[in-house]
Amino acid sequence: MFASIDIETTGTAPGYHEIIQVAVLPLTSDFQFAGTPFYTNLKPEYPERSDIAASRTHGISLEELRLHAPDSDKVMELLIEWQEKLGYRPVPISHNWPFERGFLLAWLGDDLLGDLFDVRARDTMAIAAAMNDRAVLNAEEPPFERLTLTRLCRKLKVNNDNPHDALSDAIACSEVYKRMLQLQW
Repeated sequence: MFASIDIETTGTAPGYHEIIQVAVLPLTSDFQFAGTPFYTNLKPEYPERSDIAASRTHGISLEELRLHAPDSDKVMELLIEWQEKLGYRPVPISHNWPFERGFLLAWLGDDLLGDLFDVRARDTMAIAAAMNDRAVLNAEEPPFERLTLTRLCRKLKVNNDNPHDALSDAIACSEVYKRMLQLQW
């Protein structure tokens, strides 16, 4: 059983910047939706550390988060409850898992991250890079010009209605992964 995971953050440095939106989309072994996703905003503890470029990318208002989002401890409790109801430790599917994992690790810690998710993650960015490597090795044109989720969606004809929203990106990533598996190697 899998779960497509995406986060939005206040910047690119785990432990300094923070997660401000998280989505975990449970999937069956054939990559169909398998229940209610976990999806919420988080109130940043250090909004003054927010990177302007990150804010422009995701468009999430820090003021709205300050006023309306639960704090990270509350979201952590909700995530634990959600995963307990799910009843299993899903294998993460993500785009750029090292980035996502770094932030999840800074937020949840190693033990809780390991309790919530299987360690055998799947990464669409790494798979796309490997597919490019294979093509070059065989003197073929690499299939992916750039490795962003937006570019993979475009190449694989996956619709992403709201890029840089954690749930929308998690849905798109799960479909990208499924389509990558269906390509001929």
